[in-house]
Amino acid sequence: MQVREQCAQRERRGRVVARKACKALLAKLRADGIAFRHQLAVPPVLPFRSEDICAILSNLIDNAAEECRRLHENGAADANITLDIHPHQSYLFIQCSNTTDRTALERNKRGLRTTKRDAALHGYGTQIIAKLAEKYNGVSDFHLDGACFVAQVMLDMASEEKQNEN
Repeated sequence: MQVREQCAQRERRGRVVARKACKALLAKLRADGIAFRHQLAVPPVLPFRSEDICAILSNLIDNAAEECRRLHENGAADANITLDIHPHQSYLFIQCSNTTDRTALERNKRGLRTTKRDAALHGYGTQIIAKLAEKYNGVSDFHLDGACFVAQVMLDMASEEKQNEN
């Protein structure tokens, strides 16, 4: 099998894995009554490992869903998630925002401090996202904007410098 064909098969498998992971996440959101809006303009070919994109998206959406579930448990009627993915210059821009009632984010030396009771077992999602952004010569940012928690990730689609490090 030629290298080109092997790469194409790997890319198709990666898309299938990503599609299945997203379908499972979306089904869970629907079951939990969480509104999910998205605007996706993803290039047909990305220079990133499919596992890395899945890790970023699943961590972003899982974190957002947990906050929305917490809001529902506390009596909030409206909790939603918005995902926006599009190219911006040579970067892939990913933004995931969700409703929150938090007024401040706590940070520690590793990044955002988890809000979960058992902090020793949680709080790795944003670290994983930040590490993967760095792997692809990008950046990540987590902040509040009014009643929304906003996570932004930019991955450099033109750079291959650090892609083989991890």
